[in-house]
Amino acid sequence: MKKNEICLLGSSGDFYTKAVIKEFKERGLKFDLIIVKNNSNTSKYSKWIQRIISILNDLYSGKYTALSKWSFFTYQEYIRQFLFYRTLTYKKLTESYIDLDTDKYSSLFVSSINHVKVRSFILQNEYKIGVFAGVGIVHKDIIESFSECCLNAHPAPLPECRGAGALQQTLYKKLKPSASVHYATPDVDAGGILDLEPLELRQDDTLETISFKLTLLCAVRLAYVSERMVSGGYFEVAVNHGEIHFWRDCTKEIQRSARKNLKELLSKLNGA
Repeated sequence: MKKNEICLLGSSGDFYTKAVIKEFKERGLKFDLIIVKNNSNTSKYSKWIQRIISILNDLYSGKYTALSKWSFFTYQEYIRQFLFYRTLTYKKLTESYIDLDTDKYSSLFVSSINHVKVRSFILQNEYKIGVFAGVGIVHKDIIESFSECCLNAHPAPLPECRGAGALQQTLYKKLKPSASVHYATPDVDAGGILDLEPLELRQDDTLETISFKLTLLCAVRLAYVSERMVSGGYFEVAVNHGEIHFWRDCTKEIQRSARKNLKELLSKLNGA
């Protein structure tokens, strides 16, 4: 029996991992899956304490990293995100993924994507293509274990918006929200660009809906590029020479400008 050429690298229960699995299955792409599964240390605490820990973790990471904890803007951003997860729009966007069990598709469970077992498993099964499907930083020896390449999708136009704060940097620079697929390398979002697809916007979109839709679009484009690769398709590879951004760069001024520019962008739709 022919071995699968593609191996997805994902995380247990992760939404993006679910989205990539779904897109690959819908295209009839065969794959194996390595799942990172960690035991939570917070399970011994009450639900209220777990919630407080979660809020504190949120407020000191991601888009809140560079924001003052004494600023109203910070909590306004947090509340917007909180309310989005309770909207009908969010429920509609996620309803087809609720019953998808990531662990059901796993060929190997590990505590870290950089565990020695991962490299051995890849080499043993002679995978040609690796696909980042919801994991953190992947070490060079794992990436180079695949005989052809590793692929990653980034929720922003490359090469202009490498790194963190992808959507905020996109809007700050007055670029169109897009998903990029590139060769994965040890450097963040640094490999050659294979695919760039703009997101179709709606007048009722918000920063929160666009961010989530970009996650879905990344999964779609990863499946598209993977399908072309296994079919021997040709790609014109664009050089990825953009400056890398970090969450510490995503200041209040940048995030405010991003929201302002988004409002202007949406107002232009349908000649509004």
